[in-house]
Amino acid sequence: MIDIRSVSILDVKEIFEWRNDKLTIKMSLGANQIKWDTHTEWFQKVISSKKHCFLMCMHKKNKKNIGCVRFDIVSNKANISINLSPSMRGKGLAKECLIASLLFFNKKFNKILTINAKVKSKNIASIKTFNKAGFDIIKKTKETLFYQYIFKKH
Repeated sequence: MIDIRSVSILDVKEIFEWRNDKLTIKMSLGANQIKWDTHTEWFQKVISSKKHCFLMCMHKKNKKNIGCVRFDIVSNKANISINLSPSMRGKGLAKECLIASLLFFNKKFNKILTINAKVKSKNIASIKTFNKAGFDIIKKTKETLFYQYIFKKH
């Protein structure tokens, strides 16, 4: 149901719109609107860096973009974040996007076995998604849940 591809410069506007969506802002850890110039500069850095794996999840049949998943590589671990298109929320696609992205990432970066995520404690949809995708809560604060996923060695 889900296809994965690397994000390209052609995705810059759509991801900018998703990032500045009101619910995205409310649920993200950096909860404020981003300016276009700031976004494009950041976007260029991320897609050209070997320290990031930025993926687009697409519907297999109609190729419509569902959401994006970003892995920020730090040493021998990666931090993950996910953002769905506002029009794709509530359809049960986030877990599939997350799992498909993890598999894609693991094939490309098979030496990195630990994936970390931070989720706002009021972001119920993301909490359910990370729980269903096999992430474990390793720490909680009043505002944030810290998740970890460990790939099994082959």
